[in-house]
Amino acid sequence: FFKEIKELQPGNSILLSLDNFELKIDRFRTLVINKNYEKYSEEKAKIYSMQVRELLFKAVRRRLRSDVPVGSCLSGGLDSSTIVMIVNKLLKHERIDQIGERQKVFTAVFNGYPIDESKWARIVVEHGNIEWHVTNPTFEELIRDIEDLIYYQDFPFPSTSIYASYRVMKLVAEKGVKVSLDGQGADELFTGYYPYYSYFFKELVKNGSLMTLISEVCHYKNSPLNTKQFLLRLFQGLSPNWISLPLSTMIRSQNFLFRKDFYNYYSHRIREYVKKSLSVESLNEALANFFGDETLKSLLRYADRNSMRFSIEARVPYSDDTELVDFVFKIPSTYKIHKGYSKYILRRAVEGLVPDEIRWRRDKIGFQTPESKWFLDKKNDVAKILHEHERFINQYLDMSTLFKLLDSKDSDIFSRYIWKLINLGVWLSMDQQVKIARSTKR
Repeated sequence: FFKEIKELQPGNSILLSLDNFELKIDRFRTLVINKNYEKYSEEKAKIYSMQVRELLFKAVRRRLRSDVPVGSCLSGGLDSSTIVMIVNKLLKHERIDQIGERQKVFTAVFNGYPIDESKWARIVVEHGNIEWHVTNPTFEELIRDIEDLIYYQDFPFPSTSIYASYRVMKLVAEKGVKVSLDGQGADELFTGYYPYYSYFFKELVKNGSLMTLISEVCHYKNSPLNTKQFLLRLFQGLSPNWISLPLSTMIRSQNFLFRKDFYNYYSHRIREYVKKSLSVESLNEALANFFGDETLKSLLRYADRNSMRFSIEARVPYSDDTELVDFVFKIPSTYKIHKGYSKYILRRAVEGLVPDEIRWRRDKIGFQTPESKWFLDKKNDVAKILHEHERFINQYLDMSTLFKLLDSKDSDIFSRYIWKLINLGVWLSMDQQVKIARSTKR
């Protein structure tokens, strides 16, 4: 987002020579992944799940080393619940001074909204000796905190879910906890997102595993996908150019929003992404892309900026425990999606530890907010914010077209675009304020 500033990619180091000021970039870590297809074996599934369980305990225990109080974020999903229940298990057998008598956990709740996960978090809390703290962010509070949130994030971000994390970290600080265990990385490690099904089906087709593919179709109701989403992923897996169709449609439907010169200058990035996606031949290869080069680095950046805003150290067992990560990438794909279930080997690994209601949950929500409902209910406030920042956004997007779309009463427009526009406008406005302040000082 900043001209003349480059990003050092994950797993790379940079060396500056003070003799000639030349930069040398070296890759010090590369994920070694298992690209070989293997038919599912129940015997191997038991072995893999036992090994994953052992490594999860080791990863969490390592991240409890601290001289200050440690707590955990709890969304109510499998990833964070696993961390919380591992800590709970450890506390039954030993005293951990940095945890105390009861571990503190922190949740963002949205009472009355379908995306509220407090009922799931409560199940976890009731299964352990846990001190539960909640925060209930509102639209008005988001607008109150918007400049502080965007300032500390540095870059615009695509969803107000980042605000839910921001408020959780604020709560963590208010309760005197200084280190927080978070679940980032489990989706990229164990297969938690919808697109992974397309890559899995592609791998099954490539390896002629028709019976496994039929089994997955028969058990699709165990997946987090509805019928339409499942059929789309199945079609993408069966089609040689499966990803090009939805992406091409997306490009055609959205490029009218951009000013032509801006779009033409940067559109090569989309073509490069499509090309890279088409070259993926296995689920583990796709996971490695998301884990090492795509989604995870963004998620970790969001979490790091939110936590450090409130002087909290966020620790991520799924993301940076090399022993756990290296082992899971050696597990064949058929143990990561099985009979429709995502994260199958993780679900098996935490049997008897995480409550079954959580362990076999099929839906996936995460740190979402009811942003579509917020913005539809506060449409006049939203329009006012956009008009205030229109001159900044208009450098890159065609605001006249966008305002026509917003007047169309199409709720889908709000869910896809409205926060991104607000975020971009406020960020550009704040950037301008910084420039003015600097020129005044000179």
